[in-house]
Amino acid sequence: MFSKKTPTIADQDNESSEHQDDAFSSADNEHESAIDNQSANQGDLTSPAKRATKPTIISEGFEFVGNITSDGTLNIAGVVKGKISAKSILVDAEGQVEGDLT
Repeated sequence: MFSKKTPTIADQDNESSEHQDDAFSSADNEHESAIDNQSANQGDLTSPAKRATKPTIISEGFEFVGNITSDGTLNIAGVVKGKISAKSILVDAEGQVEGDLT
């Protein structure tokens, strides 16, 4: 009823390409594992308390109305109307602030 098929050249080609796919999959898994380990080692560096923050910029021609709170630097070249609380506040020559600075 069932018979064993004799391997052909096409079967051998398919088998060798399957082995190549396995090799690529293995390399991909090793690469992903290395990335995961690298990310785990850098986990402490990406926490908000330990990484440097980029300054927040209110550009010239921009008007912000409301309260701003920041743990970093705020650079104002536009107009801010409201209460501002930040670690460092820089108001450029063309910048305007109508409100409280803390």
